[in-house]
Amino acid sequence: MLLAVNSNFLVFFVSSDDMMGL
Repeated sequence: MLLAVNSNFLVFFVSSDDMMGL
């Protein structure tokens, strides 16, 4: 469960970072 949430958060963070351009 924790691993799945961590992976999902990582993907979301990467997507957000790519969109923001940071």
